[in-house]
Amino acid sequence: MWFSHFIVLFALVTGFELLAKEPLLATRAPAKIELHDQFGTNHVLRFPCTNTIFLTVADRKSSGQVKEWVSAIKKKCQKEVMICGIANIEGAPGFLHRSIRKKFEESFKYPVMMDWTGEISRELGVDPGVANILIVDREGKIHGRFKGEATEASVKQAAALLAEASQQEQK
Repeated sequence: MWFSHFIVLFALVTGFELLAKEPLLATRAPAKIELHDQFGTNHVLRFPCTNTIFLTVADRKSSGQVKEWVSAIKKKCQKEVMICGIANIEGAPGFLHRSIRKKFEESFKYPVMMDWTGEISRELGVDPGVANILIVDREGKIHGRFKGEATEASVKQAAALLAEASQQEQK
């Protein structure tokens, strides 16, 4: 009897501690992602949607890793894939928002959705300090996650997941 109590106590102490340290990764994107870009345009991604999405999420430290991912995926993917970028700018003081927006306007001619609160980034379960790449199908299911710099192998795998997700949608 004491042994079963010990097992239960051990599971409670170690299991819940491990769960607290390792957040569960989202398997689906939020039903609706709504953010403004650096130009002030409101963008809404609502699931289900029309295309498979190649979604990048990066913070200041990891923003340099995104360009290689996007250019490599553009070369590899023949099918129509929506490429969307989110900048996690959580913690930026309000008085800096205008200058941050201006810097984005000067640096990027394409829209980058600005996640000022970090709420969307948290809902997606992304890691800070590295580029986060998510392959999301039309229904909002996350088919794959990649972190960090683009490598030949990771780009090949991401392109295969994009093709797989697109094919599933056509069935």
